[in-house]
Amino acid sequence: MNLNDEELKKDLEEQYAILESEIEEDKKKKRYLIILILFLFLFLFMFGTTFSYFKIYDDNKQILEEYGIKDLFVKDYEDAFEFDPNINEYHVFVKDGTKEVEIGYTLNCKNCKVNIAGNKNLEPGDNLVKVVVEYPTGKKIEYIIHILVPLDTDESDLDLKYLNVLNHSLSSPFSRTKILYAVNDIKVNEEIVNISFEPVNNNNRVSLKLNGEPVTRRLTKLDNIYKIFFYTKTELNLGTNKLEITISDNEGNSKTYYLYLFMSEDIISVNVVSITVDYIEPIGPNWETNKLRKDGIVILADIVPGWESKELQEVIISNVSNYDTDVDFDWVNVSNNFNNPKDLEYYVYRDNKEIASNKLPTKDSNILKNVRIPANSVNRFYIGYKYIYREADQNEDQGKEYSAKFEVSISK
Repeated sequence: MNLNDEELKKDLEEQYAILESEIEEDKKKKRYLIILILFLFLFLFMFGTTFSYFKIYDDNKQILEEYGIKDLFVKDYEDAFEFDPNINEYHVFVKDGTKEVEIGYTLNCKNCKVNIAGNKNLEPGDNLVKVVVEYPTGKKIEYIIHILVPLDTDESDLDLKYLNVLNHSLSSPFSRTKILYAVNDIKVNEEIVNISFEPVNNNNRVSLKLNGEPVTRRLTKLDNIYKIFFYTKTELNLGTNKLEITISDNEGNSKTYYLYLFMSEDIISVNVVSITVDYIEPIGPNWETNKLRKDGIVILADIVPGWESKELQEVIISNVSNYDTDVDFDWVNVSNNFNNPKDLEYYVYRDNKEIASNKLPTKDSNILKNVRIPANSVNRFYIGYKYIYREADQNEDQGKEYSAKFEVSISK
């Protein structure tokens, strides 16, 4: 073999080594790609079905984000708290002697299961009801509702004679023998929650626990009244906070008052989905001076006893989003100078069905709350009026005027 052949052989071996290296590198890339695809499929399988929705509002606008449970409440106590999927603990103050409560809920997760425990055989005091939402993937989320049944004790030297949360109302008027209370309307942006109380016997000792932990901050005392504050952002939790106020004497006797503080965040403002409201002016002789203007203003004037609107005012509410929403109807900017305002009546129809009727108000007031507006729908509402006839002389009301704005807004 000559020199040229040796050089050619060496060159071919180098080229083969480079080619073999490139092939091996390409195989590695393909393996990495396959592993990545398998990981993505596994991620979607594990987490892709674990969401449903919750609402965030900004005036007449609404966004729905994904969470597992849409609504949770205690039947007959629906106004006790406003459910937020981010908050896992709530409390409800029920009637004295309550032995059982019914838990209601709404899910957007089609195949989720809900298990409820602790809502029966209730005792006076704090009863824990656990609501567990289980996803098809096996993931579980637990919500706790403290069912507070009134708890009374006998009067003693260990009582409090005063308990107050500044700018908030207790769930029931304070009494020495009632040792269980709740406050439901604390907001994060309040910054500080101020609590004050006074023992019957000022020689007794006082100790506090917040959410099971001793409160080490020193109490201030003025004229036998103890005062303490808590920072909402660093010391209180979203949802239920349990404050225990224990009064003790030198003989080892003690008595504890329980104060449940429910804290929630302010509504977050995000502009995403909005409803549209169209006010349609009626046509006809009855509406030359009595009509619903394009801005929603209602004017009733120059009417006589026995008058009734022949043409109904029409309000069209359109929801072009893919989510159901609820709206409220309100009278705002009300001016009613009738001497006998109870003689004025209104009634509201949804399509052909009457859904509300009442006297026209003398001040701003609600008409209806939580009227469901389905996704991708156009909804028609009609309003009519009557000036009812009574035997009493109504001439004094002729020439009077009622005006107000019929306002539609997304429920909050």
